[in-house]
Amino acid sequence: MFNSLEQQPEIMLELIRVVGDIFMVMEDVDKSIALYRRGVEFAERRFGPVNSMKAELLVRVADAEAYAGRAAAANADVAIAEAAITAAGDEHSRHYARMLKVKGTCCS
Repeated sequence: MFNSLEQQPEIMLELIRVVGDIFMVMEDVDKSIALYRRGVEFAERRFGPVNSMKAELLVRVADAEAYAGRAAAANADVAIAEAAITAAGDEHSRHYARMLKVKGTCCS
């Protein structure tokens, strides 16, 4: 399914986000994280190392790690997400707010 959307990157990334969120609702955290990471790699290939979709997916990875109780992984992931958000200049979005929530939950 994903391969057929290779030429439609925005749709592909939205699908990855939605399916990853569904896995989270189903409490299949590892599948969710794997899919979000696939999205991060795809966003980086298609839009370069600095882009807001990559930053959003990194926040989702950190949030999933925190939900699973993996504080060390969440801490590392939230630092990467924060750097990506700062680089993208996305410090006023809901993704930034979510990153702050995750950072306050797992990394204080």
